[in-house]
Amino acid sequence: MLEDYQKFLRTPRTMVRLNQFKKPVQLKFKGLADNGLHNHMRDLRILFNDIVDYYNDEDLGVKIINHYPFKKYSWWN
Repeated sequence: MLEDYQKFLRTPRTMVRLNQFKKPVQLKFKGLADNGLHNHMRDLRILFNDIVDYYNDEDLGVKIINHYPFKKYSWWN
C-alpha cells in the first residue's frame, strides 16, 4: 500500500491553475526526490503513530487500529 503511494509521489504531475487574468495555465512539477520522499513519509508515520496512541489504549486492552502499514515499509525500495 505505501509502496504504491511512494511511486505516486515520485511521478511528475501537471496541474492547471488560473492566472491573474483568469486564464488557465498548465504547471509541471517534478516528483519527489529521496529527501522529500523521506520527509513526507516520516511526517505521515508520525501522524499515524499519534493517531494510534490516541485511539488505542494498551492498559485497557482497547485496540481500535490493528493495522500498522509502516511495519514492513522501507522508503528506499
